Amino acid sequence: MSAITDLVTELVRSANELVRLSDVGKRQLLIRASEKIFDLEEGACFAGIHKEIVDLQSISLTLGIGKITNDQLQANLLDAAGALRMLHIAIDGRRA
Repeated sequence: MSAITDLVTELVRSANELVRLSDVGKRQLLIRASEKIFDLEEGACFAGIHKEIVDLQSISLTLGIGKITNDQLQANLLDAAGALRMLHIAIDGRRA
């Protein structure tokens, strides 16, 4: 598996098992996802996913002050997984 696929898997698994993650672990996962989305978007010259990155970064900031519910966090983790998956497919399609 590629690093992107591994991260997508980790995001989906974590979204389904939020109670097992500490707030620090949740924040680190969101930051990793936003950084990877940014890197892929920038490297592939895609536009439009910037909103996902900003959302993930703002969500990671609100984690520490308790302003996000587990349902919101779960939705954001799954959105990040979807964005990464879409970028991965698009990049692979360009290579073919």
